[in-house]
Amino acid sequence: MKSDTETNDSRHADNMPENFAAAAAAEYFRLFSPAFCVLDEKGNILRSNSNFRKVFAQKKNSLTFDNIMNLLTPKSIPTMKKLLKEPDGKTAKLKAHNVHEEKLYLKVCISELSVSGKLFIAFFENISKIKRLQNKQKKQEKLLIQQSKMAAMGEMLGVIAHQWKQPLNTLAIIAQTIGDDFDHGELNADSVEEHIDAINSQILFMSTTVDDFRRFFIPQKTPHKFRIKDSVEEIISIIDPQLKTCNITVCLTSENDSAETIGYRNELKQVILNLIVNAKDAITHRREKDEKFRTEKGIIEIKISSMANICTISIGDNGTGISSGVMKKLFKPYFTTKNDNGTGIGLYLSKTIVEDKMHGTLSVENSATGAVFTVSLPLT
Repeated sequence: MKSDTETNDSRHADNMPENFAAAAAAEYFRLFSPAFCVLDEKGNILRSNSNFRKVFAQKKNSLTFDNIMNLLTPKSIPTMKKLLKEPDGKTAKLKAHNVHEEKLYLKVCISELSVSGKLFIAFFENISKIKRLQNKQKKQEKLLIQQSKMAAMGEMLGVIAHQWKQPLNTLAIIAQTIGDDFDHGELNADSVEEHIDAINSQILFMSTTVDDFRRFFIPQKTPHKFRIKDSVEEIISIIDPQLKTCNITVCLTSENDSAETIGYRNELKQVILNLIVNAKDAITHRREKDEKFRTEKGIIEIKISSMANICTISIGDNGTGISSGVMKKLFKPYFTTKNDNGTGIGLYLSKTIVEDKMHGTLSVENSATGAVFTVSLPLT
């Protein structure tokens, strides 16, 4: 039986030159062989193929450099030296530049040749296009994160503005009372002290609100252990006054008050805030569509429970629910059902934070009364 690689000669075979096999092999390696070069132990380039020269933008059959180190960035030179000292056939990543000083991202694999004189063969794969696409994607993700933070900041500024209205009104009343007391000769040491205490109380409340706002936006560089319920309660305390003016009540129940996870606390608080705001918007939207519901109380129900090594935070509402068509697109970037009032990045970023940074999951389903978002996090 003939093998798959065996060839037959045709009647025109005599027209083939004697060196055809060598020429065909050379053409094969030109087209399909990886970029490679032969190095000595100091990194001097002894031989290289055309694909190697192509990677570094060399002209055909020319080589204007004589040592591989001259092509690498300073941080990649120690890696190359180690590979030449201890060649193990494993792949490493290097940063380099071609003759035009354009940045290159390479994978390299070095093996020692079984000849005397310490010679090595180095195979290179140019991954610059892939790396640039990855860098572009990272920049886009950073932009999405920044946009989401700005949206969250706008929401928090609205909360602060709402919470400051009452103490500012109180301060205005106190100032007017002091003026009236002075006009009527009733301003004495006791009344002044009473007014000062009242003013300090309002200022302390306003200062606490600003501190909550500031802590919310402090970035975390490394993950830490924290109590899940504490983070949820902090967000509720910030946004609850605004929800009450919208006739919306938040109900929090917890089966495990001490449940802890390792991750980024402020990022999780941003997720919880976003889900609560979405629930508020769903209730508001239902009131706009359903006249009978306009005077009904909005309910946002938050449940914290744990099973095995997983803690779940479910946030449900009595809003409009989510259609199947919308649910398929809900976590995609820039998808929004709020027209000009939405950025379309809140839920996408929330899912990214929970799944990529917290190693959990974020899902959504409809309930009998509205929609329920569920965050699942690993327990410590």
